Amino acid sequence: MASLCWTLLLPLLATLAPASPAFIPAPGAAFHQTAPTPPPTVPDFNLTRYLGRWYQLAAIPAPFQSDCTGGVRADYSLASGALTEVDVLNACVAANGTVSELAGR
Repeated sequence: MASLCWTLLLPLLATLAPASPAFIPAPGAAFHQTAPTPPPTVPDFNLTRYLGRWYQLAAIPAPFQSDCTGGVRADYSLASGALTEVDVLNACVAANGTVSELAGR
């Protein structure tokens, strides 16, 4: 049964990440059944120092930045009525001179 599953899944996985063979497990590879241990968090994180406007100096573009030519920035603010949730507004200047934006939380 397991080998049949791999026989069916491997071609599908290969089409999803053809340039990333490291993502395709070897036949017979075991997967962990338990959740991984979460990474440690920063003790005494000061959220207010994180808020505000941040500029991107260099990066591999995210999918929503495909039309960006510069001026990539992110504005972080406290979510309305929340003390621990942050809203983010990502923006950049597109090739035609308009500002492209994407909001998230």
